Amino acid sequence: MPQSPPAETSEQGTPSAKDSSKAGLSAEALAKVGYKKTPLGWLPREWEVANIDKSCRILSGGTPKKDEERFWGGDIPWYSAKDLKSFFLKTSIDQVTQEGVQNGTRLIPKGTILILVRGMMLNRDLPLGIVITDSTFNQDLKALIPKKNVDVRYLAYSLVSRKRRLLGLVNRSSHGTGKIETSTLRSFKIALPPLPEQQQIAAILSAWDKVIERTQALIAAKEERRKGVMQRLLRGKVRLDEFIQSKGTFKTKFGDYPTDWKYPKLSPEDNLHTLLTILKKGRLAIRAYMTKRLLVRCTLLLRRIRQ
Repeated sequence: MPQSPPAETSEQGTPSAKDSSKAGLSAEALAKVGYKKTPLGWLPREWEVANIDKSCRILSGGTPKKDEERFWGGDIPWYSAKDLKSFFLKTSIDQVTQEGVQNGTRLIPKGTILILVRGMMLNRDLPLGIVITDSTFNQDLKALIPKKNVDVRYLAYSLVSRKRRLLGLVNRSSHGTGKIETSTLRSFKIALPPLPEQQQIAAILSAWDKVIERTQALIAAKEERRKGVMQRLLRGKVRLDEFIQSKGTFKTKFGDYPTDWKYPKLSPEDNLHTLLTILKKGRLAIRAYMTKRLLVRCTLLLRRIRQ
């Protein structure tokens, strides 16, 4: 792989003598490295810096009338912010009919990027994803349809890699809603290598994503298995041979436990404390708990404590 040249250049955009000295290379050697200075930093000379609107078409979405049943419940995905939870978008919570497509929203082809441009979520993240089927979307999203010289996965990865920069351009209203202006999105710059190189870069990153996805699934499965083992151990369903004194069990309100385990009974004070703790931590309306039966129980506990 070629070495990246120093970050500083002369006013003409070529490596300065000072830079050459720091790198231990001559200006001629640095020129042979094959990099050029761009608004995005040093990039290979074959690469371009392009605005988003030069790399893809940017489309707006919409929402069919909610009270028109004939527009909803079809088989065409209709995406909103709540659906942007993965890199590849396979399904949405809501679907529209063909009639709904023609009345208030827009149909986009598979292989289109959806990116959130308005919402509270922009205060902390920039959700985006690639639809894998023809879909529709609402007005809080923008659709990016790559041009022929742009690989959709490469474009999506480029936006993800520059997420922090994009979030820094979000306008925030007084009530906290974030918004990326269309003009800001159009003029946002990305590095654009030749198409074959884009495809190779995207393939490498996708391979890593698959490995990470499988690893996360394995971790999740192990965590579920651990929970099951933990519950069985803590309930005495599975015993360690060297500690078994009796194979019998006794019943409690929490289930059956080994007879050689201790199950202390709570005093009236402990019962009252537990009850009050539930009321405080539950943060539910007192009326929801203070039934007649509960009031009687509390009264009896207080009387026993005072005696």
